[in-house]
Amino acid sequence: MKTTAERIREVCKELCETLTAKNSNYGDTAGQSPFFAPWLEPDIAIRVRMSDKVSRLRTLLTKETDKVGESLRDTLMDLAGYSVLLAIELDRKEEESDQNGPG
Repeated sequence: MKTTAERIREVCKELCETLTAKNSNYGDTAGQSPFFAPWLEPDIAIRVRMSDKVSRLRTLLTKETDKVGESLRDTLMDLAGYSVLLAIELDRKEEESDQNGPG
């Protein structure tokens, strides 16, 4: 039987592989303002996507059937991926702030 630590490594590896593949497929757009909402900062756009996933999660947890074939696990992995992207974007903003100096 696998330990929890081994399972964590497996899931994180899967998340990393999926996230990097999707990032490539989408053209590395996570750190950019959305095409149809260019006034949104990238971190806000990621939060909107996360909000959509949380709504999806709530639906999966309260409804008996899924109509689009997205599993609870798929939704959780997507939410984890968006969390990683948001962390990256927040790091990027902090780095830019540090480079630009105070105020």
